[in-house]
Amino acid sequence: MFLLGIEKQYIKEYKDIITYRNKLLHASGAIMKNTLRDFNTQIKKIIKCLDHISSKTEDETCYWLYLQFLNSYGKSDIILDENEYENYIIDNFIKKYYLSLSDMKKISKIEYSQFVGFVYKKKFKPLVKFINKKYSKIKQHRCIIVE
Repeated sequence: MFLLGIEKQYIKEYKDIITYRNKLLHASGAIMKNTLRDFNTQIKKIIKCLDHISSKTEDETCYWLYLQFLNSYGKSDIILDENEYENYIIDNFIKKYYLSLSDMKKISKIEYSQFVGFVYKKKFKPLVKFINKKYSKIKQHRCIIVE
């Protein structure tokens, strides 16, 4: 957690949450007897912990997934027309990696000029430009696109 940039004051708290979770829902199938209120309180702590950890890594993860997507398209024999970009992006990127609209807004800020030295740069240029234009205007947050 320290390497991810989690602040020291949270590390012990998060370790305790994981220890509690391991006791609560043990791999052996043993489940601690707790009240529903205690269980819900702990679940909320776990979700808060995971949100905090993911906020430290989501930018890097989005960038890495974007590179995977662009390189995959670049290597493929697929040649898309501009009217096919949106469906291709939704099916092969957003749905595949369960990206939110907030993730897509972050990704849309990655400029084409940042891809210096990429082998398939010329092929994916129109796709990058499309993403930059389409997803930069998103106002909704934390909503996963599903069909």
